[in-house]
Amino acid sequence: MIFIDADKDEYPHYLEYGMKLTKPGAVILADNMLWSGATFLDSVQKEGAEGIIEYTKRIFSDARLSSLIIPLGDGLAISFRIK
Repeated sequence: MIFIDADKDEYPHYLEYGMKLTKPGAVILADNMLWSGATFLDSVQKEGAEGIIEYTKRIFSDARLSSLIIPLGDGLAISFRIK
């Protein structure tokens, strides 16, 4: 299991590194996926939102992952590595 909760702009890089460290059956969690609404509301601009948005695009487009985002707290992404 990998838990990501660091510099938000770097989330895509953490995912890339996490994929190198894991194999099928692993879980990758990422905190703050809603980022106080900055990831889905055009009216909210917050540093780090672009990194979280890119991370979200990657976890849902990567065929090696089965992912979901739970709106718990400030949002939690759960990705299960299937390939």
